[in-house]
Amino acid sequence: MSDLLDTTTAQAPQAPEPPQQTEPAQPVVPVQPTEVPEAAQPVEAVEPVQPTEVAEAAQPVEAV
Repeated sequence: MSDLLDTTTAQAPQAPEPPQQTEPAQPVVPVQPTEVPEAAQPVEAVEPVQPTEVAEAAQPVEAV
């Protein structure tokens, strides 16, 4: 069984090396966050519209 453990330990050090190749892919990740802020802006504009309708509906109720 000790032989199997040695083989697994030898593979572990090799694993850290492949991650280095994925580093160039990191620049692609920042592109996604840019899209999120843009989608967040339209959502904020829609929220203020709802409160405006509520205020208008509240006024007629007071008149009654």
